[in-house]
Amino acid sequence: MPKILFFLMIVISILSTSCYYPCCSIAEGPKLGHPSNTPTILSTPPTSPNPQDEKNTTVPPPTSVAPTNEIITEGTLETNPNNTSGVVNTLGSTPTPPHEEIKPAKELTGLQTESWETDDPIDVGQKTTYVLTLWNNGPKNTQNLKVKSILPKQSSFVSAEAQIEDNFVPIPGKLDEEKQDVEFETIPELTPMVKVVYKVTVKVEEPGDLVHTFEIFTDEFTDPIKKQEGTKAQMPIAEPEPSTIPMEPEPSTPSTPGR
Repeated sequence: MPKILFFLMIVISILSTSCYYPCCSIAEGPKLGHPSNTPTILSTPPTSPNPQDEKNTTVPPPTSVAPTNEIITEGTLETNPNNTSGVVNTLGSTPTPPHEEIKPAKELTGLQTESWETDDPIDVGQKTTYVLTLWNNGPKNTQNLKVKSILPKQSSFVSAEAQIEDNFVPIPGKLDEEKQDVEFETIPELTPMVKVVYKVTVKVEEPGDLVHTFEIFTDEFTDPIKKQEGTKAQMPIAEPEPSTIPMEPEPSTPSTPGR
């Protein structure tokens, strides 16, 4: 009897040890066709970003580029001491210096012209005058000023005159009948703000479109300056003569014989 109790106590101790320590149990191998043969894949669920971590994240400051005075010309690296803007020129050409010397402009004469005619349109047999006004607007004097008047073909010369308005000095003109023009005497020097007036009067001989031309010559201009005026010439309109209507005689009253 005591031996049986001792044996039961040993069996109970072994069973209790296997229950409390499962790691010491002998694992059985997988059985064919059993669902436990399929390997189990463990996946870690994605973690959501923590807003607190984003606030604590520091962004590094942008790298600043210091201004440079170096320029690139045709593949070589040079230094431009005049460049203070910090801009690098990569076009292969040297930039213009900031302080470039400006040369003064050459002084020239400022010759101003104006022309008109006194009558337009005009009847055949009437006279019209072509006027040319010249003045030097400066700053330089006008040298060797000469004016020529080319008359219209449908007209005949009447008179020509010219004078400097400041001192009323007359400028004589000479008529060339073959060329049908008038050439005035040359003014050696016309100072600034001085005005000269030329007048040429013609008589219209034929109807049509009259064109008068002033040619101006100076040392400052290679070709002459031309001022033209057009005039319409027409035949005069004859006025109708007043019609005379004969007056009918008044009827005579018969005289009564005396009693």
